[in-house]
Order: sequence, then structure tokens, then C-alpha cells
Amino acid sequence: MPIMQSLFRMMKRIGVGLVAMFMCASQCPADDGLSLADRLREAVNDPMIPAMSVLLFRDGAVVEQVEAGVRTVGSDAPVTPDDRWHLGSCTKAMTGLLAAVCVARGEIAWETTVGESFPELVETMEASYAEATLRDLLTHRAGVPGGGVHMGMVWMMMRGLDAEEDRLGARHRSVRMALGIPPLGAPREQFEYSNLGYVIAGAMLERATKKTWESLMQERIFGPLGMASAGFGPPPAGEGEDYPANAVGHQVMSGRLIAMSKADNPLVSGPGTNVHATIRDWAKFVWEIVAGASGGETVLGLDQQLYIDLLTPPENADDDAYALGWGVFADDREWGGGRSIQHAGSNTMWYCVAEASIGQRCIVLVASNSGTEQAHDMMIELLRAARKELMAGDVSAEQ
Repeated sequence: MPIMQSLFRMMKRIGVGLVAMFMCASQCPADDGLSLADRLREAVNDPMIPAMSVLLFRDGAVVEQVEAGVRTVGSDAPVTPDDRWHLGSCTKAMTGLLAAVCVARGEIAWETTVGESFPELVETMEASYAEATLRDLLTHRAGVPGGGVHMGMVWMMMRGLDAEEDRLGARHRSVRMALGIPPLGAPREQFEYSNLGYVIAGAMLERATKKTWESLMQERIFGPLGMASAGFGPPPAGEGEDYPANAVGHQVMSGRLIAMSKADNPLVSGPGTNVHATIRDWAKFVWEIVAGASGGETVLGLDQQLYIDLLTPPENADDDAYALGWGVFADDREWGGGRSIQHAGSNTMWYCVAEASIGQRCIVLVASNSGTEQAHDMMIELLRAARKELMAGDVSAEQ
């Protein structure tokens, strides 16, 4: 499908190694009758894939969870159902839901502008940014660049802010730098996948609530949803004899796969990139979106329209496009012709992807502690196999 190819190109451009996984069935190998467990065991035989995990979810319950492999190369410590995985840009959907909570509380509106949130920066920011709205930022249509020399320089300077104790001040300074980058165009003029755009959106929520994005996520999303494992930055890997206490991300260096236990994107970039969690806790979050959009019972209890807002692309976009933290397909035949949502994430040391059908009320999550092309390719195969299992009803939900 052309839209899938287009989204692949759009999302591949970003600077943290995210590769979109929107694909048609013809790109995947033919059905060979292997179970998910067999496929995972086969996958981790690849020296570039230390471990992977897959979770299938339907109607509010886990259907199947399988993991295989080791926490680090050179270790015999196996991954477990309780290991935490770095979610990379799948964090964006969480920031979108947090924004919906703030909108429901009347603290901010989808149409609140950057200029209204940061009046003290209006005179120094690039003029068009002042009119960009929270919705524009969350749909990547605010004109904020996603790459290039300017963005790279700001990204590097943001790393210098990570050690600051004043997280509100650090993120505000990163926003001030970001708003000085020449825009790609006027708001709502074009799509440009941008991590910096989500940093600005997160800072707008901070300004509206007087709380850090991290504390808001814990208080309003992770806590209520029971996501006790969720945190920020790389998952805790342990020290000394306790290492590895969790799966560790890996990256290729000089042709070798190297464990990278502490490397990550800048912490102040958190609203777009930095959450980690167990795969079951991640499923709780995705289910909140699916249940809410399909009119089911939710934990947060927001109005259904707010969940629908999160999955509604801008008016000037195609039906199959990027909404507020999700790629949306209006007529996905792989999911029985209904609406489906998807997002992938990587900080170049981990890969993950979430895919869900709103009408079928099904979710597939896949995660790996490898940021390689091999892990990406295997995720495509696992997504297709898992989706087929759910649609066929071959497995029963856990009690």
C-alpha cells in the first residue's frame, strides 16, 4: 500500500534510528506453521538478536506472552516475563494520552498555542512557532524539524542539561533552543516526524500544570494504570555481581554487537523517547487507548471523544496517516477491514513495536534488546504471525 511505504519513509528519517513497521503482507515470508515460541527461539539464534519478547492481548486480557534469549551478549542470564524493555518513540503515544488527561482537566486545550504557553519566548522564537498548537506538535505538523544540523546541535546541547536537578528548568531551556531553529514551514503545512516537537509539547503540559512531565506521567498515567515497572531512561541493568539484572540494549560497533547498559537519548527529550516498562505493563497502556476508542470501560475514565481524538489525523491529512502519537490505518484488511493503530520505537539499542485493532480489540506488542536491522526484520515476521493467531482465535486468554 502506498501509505505504508510513505509512512516508512517519513519515520525512517528521524535521528534516533526509528524504522516504521507499516508493511503489507507480501513483504513477509509465507506461513510455515511455526508457533510464536518456535519463531522466537529461532530468532534469538541470530547473533545480532540477544533476546525478544512478544505479547498478544485481547479484550482486556493477556492471550499469550513469550520471550526467548539472554539479557546480554556473552551472558547466560535469560530474559524473563518481568524484564523491562526500552520503548523509544512508543513513548509519544503516552505523552498524547497525558495531554488528553490535561485537556479533560481543563488545564490546557488541543488548540493552545506555543505562544500562549511561553509568552516570555515569543519575541525570541521563530515567528511561526508561536501559532503552532499542542495538536500540531503531537501530530508532527508544527514545522519543527526532525533532523538536520540544527536539530543535531540542539540534541547534543540537551545532553548537557541531563545532570541538572531542576528538570522543569532544563526542559524549558531545551525548548528555548528548539524554538530558535528555523521552521520547515508554517504550522499544519506539512508532516515532519520530530522528537523536538514532542519535547515542546511535554513542556507545554509542564507549564500548564507546574509539574514535570516525569511526575505527571507517574501520577496520571503509570500509577492509575498499574504500570509499576514503568520508568525513564535505560532500564536498570544492575551493578557488579547483580549485572545483568534486566535485559540490556545492544548496538553494533565495528561489526560487533556491544551491550550498552547506560546509553540513551537525552533525559530532557523524555516526552518523545525515554520510557521503559515490562511488556505486560506496556499492554495496560495500549489497552486503555483501544478500550477508550472502542467505547469500552477504561481506567482513566476520560470521555470517549478524547480517546478518539488521539487516533484522529489532522483534517488535511489522509485517513491513513499520523494522529497524536499513533500511525492510523482506516481500512486495514489484515485486521478484518477495521481501523488499526501502530507505532515503532528505537533509541538505536532497542527495538519495539505496538500494533492494535480497535474493532477487534486486539493488541500485539514486540520488543527486542537489539537495535539492529535483523531485529527489525524479525519483528515484521512476528507481527504478522501474532496477528494471524489473534484473528484465527487459536489461543485463549489467560485467567
